[in-house]
Amino acid sequence: MSRMICVILWASSLAATAQTPPTPPQPSGNGQWRNELKGLPEHPAAGTSVQDIDRFTQNVQLAAPYFATITPGDFEANREMVRRMWAYVMALDMMAGKNPALRPAASRARRAMNSFPIGFAMVQPPGSPQSGALADPPTPQKSSGPPFAMTAPHVENIPAGDRATASDLSSRYTSTAARAASAWQNVETLRQSLVSRGMTLNAATAASVGRLQADMDSASRSLTARDWTEASASLDRADAEIEKISKTVGR
Repeated sequence: MSRMICVILWASSLAATAQTPPTPPQPSGNGQWRNELKGLPEHPAAGTSVQDIDRFTQNVQLAAPYFATITPGDFEANREMVRRMWAYVMALDMMAGKNPALRPAASRARRAMNSFPIGFAMVQPPGSPQSGALADPPTPQKSSGPPFAMTAPHVENIPAGDRATASDLSSRYTSTAARAASAWQNVETLRQSLVSRGMTLNAATAASVGRLQADMDSASRSLTARDWTEASASLDRADAEIEKISKTVGR
């Protein structure tokens, strides 16, 4: 009798377990990066650590897939947050210039932002000199030239062992800048044509133009800082953006 009772109780427990609803999936972490980036200040705190910078970099990387497919409405809703992200990483560059211990982490943050789908120019106030294609004025404006240097910066007192590398990268910068300027001018011509018809540049091309400017700026800064590895990587990214733009607007 007691054995039968045990069997009945065991069967009942199995039935109860089978009827227990599955544990709902945990959140993907979207809220965490969004909350942290929304609260991001424009300037890093004086006591910002390597861990703080790496946390920012991780949030940027987590946010990138969302912003790669953002709608115009979502873009406007997040414009201010992305503007602060760019301001933050630019302030990090200045901080790292005075604190060598922060330079590797700041460089990682800069690379993450340079690869971010929303470029610096796209989040500037409409009408500002650096505003991007999503902030077009109502009438076409005459272009004043590409928003990046056409020649590599002059760097003095380069160690003998680095001179060949520096010379190659400087030549490569000038060559890449010429192709980037051509791509930029083609986009600008298309942009002005679209504006005259009450239209705007598509978000993907506008994002590529913003990243191209950021990549060229990064290459110039890296050459000045004698960071040959980052200068080469920045030029690689610029080459990739030029190809994307050229496929859309021609060469």
